[in-house]
Order: sequence, then structure tokens, then C-alpha cells
Amino acid sequence: MFDPQAAGHETDRSRSTLPPPLPFTLPVWDSTKPLRPRSITQLFAGVAMFVAAVWLALEDAAFRHFEALTASPIAGFVTGRRGAVTSHDLVFFGLGTPRAFGIAITNECTSALLLIPLLVMMGSFTVFSRVPLRRELLALAVGAALMFVVNILRVAGIAWSTWKWGLDPGYKYSHVFVGSAFSLIGFVGAMLLALWVLVRTERMKTAAVKLRRAFWVATAPASHRAASAARGESSGRPAEHRYHRRR
Repeated sequence: MFDPQAAGHETDRSRSTLPPPLPFTLPVWDSTKPLRPRSITQLFAGVAMFVAAVWLALEDAAFRHFEALTASPIAGFVTGRRGAVTSHDLVFFGLGTPRAFGIAITNECTSALLLIPLLVMMGSFTVFSRVPLRRELLALAVGAALMFVVNILRVAGIAWSTWKWGLDPGYKYSHVFVGSAFSLIGFVGAMLLALWVLVRTERMKTAAVKLRRAFWVATAPASHRAASAARGESSGRPAEHRYHRRR
């Protein structure tokens, strides 16, 4: 014969064996929610990135001159602190000594070759994705700055090696082997860093919510936490989560 009271006890025991509820609630996926529309500013920014990539591929003389000006103080410092002189895309160091030498930043040695793929990638994200423009510009700036600094350090390293050990083996090994490996590592690192900046925002928001939740639990008065828990037991969410959602 069926005993309702015994059945109720069995149900209570089965509930007691269930794992505790999650300390947070996952957002409900709304497949009908419209995507964030692309803005005209975002489209223009993406097209500008493509144009900059084409310009660097066809005409990079001004950019190479800027690289030479930037590398000149560092090259002069590492080569006996005698200073360095630039002429267009040439960097001369060790002037007035038997070790005087000049390095040309050619089309094959400029960081423009590394910036072109970055500009194309970020332009594609800007035009064809719905990532916020501010985050895309930040990723582009971080990646481009890292590539530029890596190439400047590479030029300075070649200058120091040539000044220290001469044309062979100093220039030969620092330019062909060490410099190429350094540029490759810098390029890969800059691309990965730019991609990380693109996707980091949502993770940082989640971490910030967790930190605020822990801070609320640690600092909120016990009476306030008890009152919040009593008011929101029916919602099935922790009191601190409800508190921050209200704010």
C-alpha cells in the first residue's frame, strides 16, 4: 500500500544528497536579442587600418626614417656612448673611431613588415566583428608598440655587436641569426598580446564581479547580509549577487 508520509521522507533524503547550489547564477541566453550594430565610425576606422597597411607596403620611407631617428640614441649609447648620426634611413655610430660603421634600415629590416599583418587583422576585426572600437584600438596600439620597440632593440643590438666584434662575426651573426629570431619572437608575442587585449574585457569583468562579491561578504554588516538573504530567498541567488545587481 502506498504510504505518502514514507514517500515524503524518501524525497527529503534524496534532496539531502544533492550537491549544494552554485554560488552564482548563469545568465539566461537570449537567442532573440539583437546584436550590437556596427557604427559608421567603426567602419571608417577599419578602412583606415587597411589603408595604413597598403601605405606601409608601398611607401615606407618616412616610417624608416622615423625608425632611424628613434634607434639613433640607443645605438649611440651602446656603442661607447659616442652618440650616433642619422641620414634618412641610415644610422652611423662610432664616428671618429676605427670602429665607425653605418646600418641601413631597409625595406626588409623595418618593422613596417610586421605591422602590415597586424593592421590587416585588426582592420578585419573592426569591419566584420562587433567588438567595441575602443578595445580594438587599444589592441592595435599595444601590438604596434611592441613590434616597434622590438625592432628598435634589434637595430641597437646589431649596432652593439658590430661595434664589439666587427663586421664578421659581429654583424653577420647578430643580423642574420640573432636579430631574425628576436624579430620573430617579438612578432608572435605582439600578435598574441593584441588578441589577448581583444578578449580580456569580459574575463576582467567576471573577475571584478567576483572581487566585489568577496568584498561585500567580508565588509557588509551581518544584519544587512541577513536582511538581504531573508528578502531574496525566493530568487535563488546569493544575497551579495543580488546586492550588486541592484547597484
